[in-house]
Amino acid sequence: MTARPQNRLQTNALCAELTPAQIDKLACLARSEHHTAGTFVFREGELATDLYLIDAGRVGLELCSPRGVHTIDTLDRDDALGLSWMYPGARWLFDARATEPLDLVVIDGQRLHALCEQDTDLGMRLMRAMAREVIERLQATRARLLDFYR
Repeated sequence: MTARPQNRLQTNALCAELTPAQIDKLACLARSEHHTAGTFVFREGELATDLYLIDAGRVGLELCSPRGVHTIDTLDRDDALGLSWMYPGARWLFDARATEPLDLVVIDGQRLHALCEQDTDLGMRLMRAMAREVIERLQATRARLLDFYR
């Protein structure tokens, strides 16, 4: 992964409504992370501390049940991974496992909270983008449930 987080933030859909100055502020909180296929990004029950933006690769969201492990969603390039960071003290609700080599931009959630409080315009733009992401995921889940029960 050679691109700096700032360059990758400029092309991520979650940042589409941010100004260049706001992207620069976000980039100061970001780092790059790589995961090989089969490794966990985070595990269910761990503290949700970061926002992950997928730059390349795929990740499966997994849920464990008495019948085994179930992949309930798959995310890929340009998706936001880990929406629970929005609530301080929240814990991850699923396991997130790389299903192929995965490149991420990782944004420190605690520092992001502080930045959103300081720059309320950035916070509002980012929350609108996060809400859009949540709505899209809910619609996709609804479609999968309709297929499941047919």
